[in-house]
Amino acid sequence: MFFIKGIVFILIIVMIFVAGEKVLRKKFNIGKRDKNRPRYVNKVQMWGETILIIAYIASMFFVANELSETRWIGLGVAFLFLIIELFRALIEWIYQKEQREYIIHLYASLIIVIFVLIAAFTNWLDLLIGF
Repeated sequence: MFFIKGIVFILIIVMIFVAGEKVLRKKFNIGKRDKNRPRYVNKVQMWGETILIIAYIASMFFVANELSETRWIGLGVAFLFLIIELFRALIEWIYQKEQREYIIHLYASLIIVIFVLIAAFTNWLDLLIGF
């Protein structure tokens, strides 16, 4: 039963994000993301994200034995997504300020922080995973 509640909670977070993104795109006159546009603004972003992911994976090897609770591993993944979203926002703000796509990345970071705070101060993540 709790698994269903967890899925519903995640769906609510996703719906809030999608609705908020549409509002932000309309309010700040941000066009739809072009599907043909490259994922990275430039090589700095590509290498920066690659280094962040490699550093996260390497750190998991060193601290995996110390993190016996799945909550901390899940929060570590969420923290990685938060750092990557903030890095994307910074790079897009520096190199493509006129497109204002960085606002969407900052909004995604806010949603991740809310998700992490709820997960950190409740035990729903442990119950959802079942460990």
